[in-house]
Order: sequence, then C-alpha cells, then structure tokens
Amino acid sequence: MKAPRVCILASLLLFLCGGSLFAQHKEMKYGKVGKKEFSLYHPTDSTTDAVFLNKEGYTYYRQENDGRIRVESEFKFRLQVLRPEGTRYADVDILYYRGERLGATQEQISAIGASAYNLVDGKVVETPLDRKYIFEEQVTGNYRRYRFSIPDVKPGTIIEYKYRRTSNNPIHLEDWQVQEDIPVCFARYQVDIPEVFQFNITGKGSIPMQRDHKRINSEFIMQAYDGHLSQMQNNRYTFTSTDVPPLKDEPLVWCAENYRGTVSFEIRGLDPRLGLSAFQGSNWEGVCAELKDFSGFGNYVNMRNPLRDEQAALALPADMPATEKALRLHRLLHEHIHWDGHYSIATDDSPRKCLDRQQGNNAALNFIYLAMLRDAGIRCTPILVRDKRAGDLTGSEPSLSRLTTFVVGLLDEQGAVYCTDCSLEWPMLNLLPGHLMVNLGICYTPLDGQRLISLADIGTHTTSLMFEGSITDDGSLTGKLSTSYTGLETLDALRRRTTEPDSVEHVKKEAERYGLTFHTYKESVTDAYREQMDVSKDLRAGGSIIYLYPFLLDQLPANPFLAEKRTFPVEFPAKFTRRFFGFYRLPEGYEPESLPKPMRMHTHDRMASVSCLLDRRPDGLQVMLELKVNQSIIPARYYGELRELWDVFIESAQTLLTLKRTGGKDGAPVSASGTAGKGDS
Repeated sequence: MKAPRVCILASLLLFLCGGSLFAQHKEMKYGKVGKKEFSLYHPTDSTTDAVFLNKEGYTYYRQENDGRIRVESEFKFRLQVLRPEGTRYADVDILYYRGERLGATQEQISAIGASAYNLVDGKVVETPLDRKYIFEEQVTGNYRRYRFSIPDVKPGTIIEYKYRRTSNNPIHLEDWQVQEDIPVCFARYQVDIPEVFQFNITGKGSIPMQRDHKRINSEFIMQAYDGHLSQMQNNRYTFTSTDVPPLKDEPLVWCAENYRGTVSFEIRGLDPRLGLSAFQGSNWEGVCAELKDFSGFGNYVNMRNPLRDEQAALALPADMPATEKALRLHRLLHEHIHWDGHYSIATDDSPRKCLDRQQGNNAALNFIYLAMLRDAGIRCTPILVRDKRAGDLTGSEPSLSRLTTFVVGLLDEQGAVYCTDCSLEWPMLNLLPGHLMVNLGICYTPLDGQRLISLADIGTHTTSLMFEGSITDDGSLTGKLSTSYTGLETLDALRRRTTEPDSVEHVKKEAERYGLTFHTYKESVTDAYREQMDVSKDLRAGGSIIYLYPFLLDQLPANPFLAEKRTFPVEFPAKFTRRFFGFYRLPEGYEPESLPKPMRMHTHDRMASVSCLLDRRPDGLQVMLELKVNQSIIPARYYGELRELWDVFIESAQTLLTLKRTGGKDGAPVSASGTAGKGDS
C-alpha cells in the first residue's frame, strides 16, 4: 500500500510552458537492436540464465489542465536470454496501486510495448507483442497488475519492453531497483524533483553507484501566499551503475531483499518559502488509525473475553504479579485453542469461531489473549511487526502494507515491557519466534508513552550443559548430565523433541551419537527448559592410558561458515550463549599428560568470543568451554574473524586428553609395562 492519503498542492504549482521534459535525457535506443549486440555479453558464470543489457528509468513531475500534479515514470528494459531457464524473463508482471478511498494514491500504467529479437540467417528479426495478449487483473486489495508474455523467446533472444507509470501522489516516489537476480550491464535512473518537494534519498546495498546532482530550470512557477511568483527549479538526480552482480542468497540471512542495491526516496517536507510547516508523509499513528478500520483487526482488538468464565474459575489472586497472571492465562488459552501454523495481522474468522473449532492463526489467538489480560487488569496492546523473512521495517515509509502480523505487549507493575506471541504454546514471557524479534515494532496503543519499540534483544538465549562424573581405572565414565535452555534455545530444543514420536527415544538417539548411554531421564519447563539424565560412557583405554574428550564431543560439529568470502552480514536470530561446564573425578594414580593453556579469543569489538579452560584441581579435573555471540548482526567485513573463531571453537570442543597412570593406588610409580613398582626394599 502506498501512502494512505495525499494532499495535492495544485493551487501552489502553475503550469509555465510546454517545452519537452526530455531535452536533457539521453534515451536508450529502444527498438534498435544490431547484430553486434547478440555477442556483446560473455558470462563468467555458465549458470547465468539471462542478463539485463540495459535498464533505464526517468521520473518527472507534470501538471494536467485541471491543475493537478502527476508524477510520470518511464521505464525501458533490454535483456538477453542465455539458457532455456532464462525464457521466464519473457513473462512480465507490472504491479500498480489504485486506492479506493477519497484522496488515496491512484496509479495508471500505459504505453506498454515489447518485442523479441532473434538473429536468423545473419539478420535481426523482430517479433512484437500483440496488445491483445496484454492482460489486466486484480491481485489483492488495492493492487492490480498487467501481465504479458513476449513471444518467440529462446536462448540467444534479446527482449525489450517498456511502460509508463502515472501517479497522482507527488510525495511518494517509487524505489529504483538497481540490482536484479541476474547480472545488469548498465543501469541508469534520472529523476527531476521540483524544489518544493524535499526528499531524503538513500542508497541500500553494496553496489557501487555514481550519483550526480544538478539544478535545472523547471516548467513550474511557485506562488506563495503573499502572491509572490518565483521561477521553480528542479533537483535532477542521476544514478548510474555498471556491471552489477546478481543478488544471491547466503545462509544466515533473514531476507536478502534488505541488501538489494536500491535507491529510496522518502518525503521530508515542503519548501519553507511556502509559509507552511514542513509537510510530513504518513506516520505510524495514522497507520494504526487505518488499521482500526480494517475489519479483521478493528472488530476484535477490543473484543470481550470469550473465556471469561474459564478465567474466573482460576480465581487468580488480586496481588499475584502481572507476569505470573500472564503465564497462567497463557496456559489456559492453550487448553482451549491451538495455533494453525499461520501468521497474520488479522483474522478472517472471528476469534470465537476459531475457539469453537479449537484452532486459529496467531492473530486470532492474540486477540483472545489480549481480552484475557485486560480482564486480569494487565495493561496490554498489540505490537505491530513485519516478519524478518519479508524484509526490514526500519527506515521504510510507514504503511499498513508493510506490516505482516502482531505480537502481544504487556506491562508489569513497575512498567517493564514483556512480549509474547500465542503461536508459541510454551508459557514464557519475552520469548518470540526468531523471525519476529525485529528492530522496529509499533505499539497499537502506546505503552507508557512508547509508540515505537525494539524487540531485537528481548530475553536471554542460552544453552548450558553441566556434567559431573567419575572415571574408573578401567576407562568407565559415569555421571549426571544436566542441560538448561532459555529463550530461543528452548524453542530449538523443544522442537527437536516434539518432532519425534517418542521424545525420550529421541534423547536416547542423541546420546548415542556421542557414545553416551543414558539410564534415567527427566525434564521440566518453568522459567527455562531443563533436562537431567544419568549417563555412562566407555572411554578408550589401553594399559595405563585413558583417552578423554572432556567436552564429550568425539564427533566433529560442522562449521556453518564454509564459504571463503561473504557479501551480506551474518544475521543470527538473537544474541546467544552456549557453554559447557564439567568436573571429572579421576581414578587414583592418573594424571593428564598435559593440559592446554587457558584460551580466550574474540572478534572485532567483542561481537563474538570463545573461551576454553581445563584446570587440574586437587579433587579432580574442571573444564569449561563457552561460545558467546554478543551481537545478532555481524557485518560482512568481519566474516573472516567469525569464521576463524568458529574453527577455534570446534577445535577446542574436540580437545582430547590423555590420562596416564603415574602411580598405583598406594602412590607407587608405574613401570614401563604399566604395573605398579614395589619400590626399594
């Protein structure tokens, strides 16, 4: 959705003359394809399906006879198909917006043209697109599109298409997308903006781009309220890029679109000479007001509690802390309804209907939960978010179309904010799915005066393993292994358990992977998910030597960072810690042959660190290994450091100790054969 409402300043901008707006625009020779162009591009990657040889855009303002301002954008594209898979680029969709409310953005698409060019017997043969094969259709809501397929396209074909987009909204300019999913040889975008409109212009991505700016005469004059007329000038911006690589996905990136080479325009205000206060575009307060009119949201955000009788039966004490009440109500909710696997900002069916069939999307569950919290006297509100997998909301123009779902925010007695989402059945506050832990959330109703809130760093996310055991002189290890998970680490552990038909059997298989045999097992879920088991393991032993992996890992864990280089930042779901503490009582007369020195390593600015310690104590051997990621997003320039740190972590986890018998049970030395000496007579 574009800006929800526009204010056309037709009375301030008057048409001055009829001169061409293209006087200084160097046009692509559209429709002129020579034989040489079929062999100009030589891909370095044999898997490249197609290439943009040229893409150009030109945006300018004009005024119609009725005095209304229009924004015109003309686009021309030329591609070459290289492989059979590249023929899909002959299928073109042009999306546009037509708002239904008075004053809403209205876009039109016109001047569509397209052709395919093939080299046949040394001659260039053009196959134009017949207009009867251009189709217009509804997409969703206020969005429509034109679709067409350019004919006679095969490997080697050069295709061209063009169109014009016209908008009645002078304060909204479309982004210019420089980078595509295939290489771009040349891209240029020119935009002429009357000086009355002031935009913030920002670039996104790592694509080199030449940016030129100059002032040129405009075809408009400006009349202020005092009657003074002045010649208006345009700010002309030109953005040029060459040899743009394709956008390729990488692991540990929520949404590659966040890093696509793009130029964005955001309205900042109007020229102060108009005597008006700075005009701002849409804001999040306006978006929240618009959402109230959206039936799938506004009808239910303040709904009556459908579980009020069941909640009353809980008889929650008035002095019970708000957080404890919230957890109790969360459990009650999931006794009556379950998540259906879908996220949304609204629900098509009423939450009551969802309750009857015992399942609904996260919005339906969250609406019911909000009603329950209000009945318990807990201040709460929806927090509107955009799923990380759909792209980052930070820095974007406020718009309802940018939002994908909402989570529940609540306040305790001291005013601390807690968050949850009822798609999670585990009753824990400040726990959200990783893809909803966003940098920017919008409170539908401000929480303690806050409209905007960050959810990126809520909660703690830790896996802690503690082992205490004893080693016998025949190489048998027995002990107790305790594991504690918090935050997202809890979700990962519980999902691994619940995907197996028998969770205990799953734990048994996991233990066997590390050569462990477990004898007893119990688990609990309170403020953390905890497991405790009695285990045993046969260590490799021979003669007077026992081999011990003190971190219990005799299988090599995989390094997720295998690539030598990286383009995008590494995006972890959250900051996290994983640590192992161990204590081993050694058999009498045995000592470690040697112990590694204590080690601590960290990346730039301590964004991530690893520590390892093995210490001989009088009563046994104490070990510790810890990996900490202190920043959820690590820039690509530090990828090499992160990769090296992960290698060190894996190497440390693979530490192998040699325990040698240095004396018998009575402390006597051991002979070369491994038997205890009797000493001097």
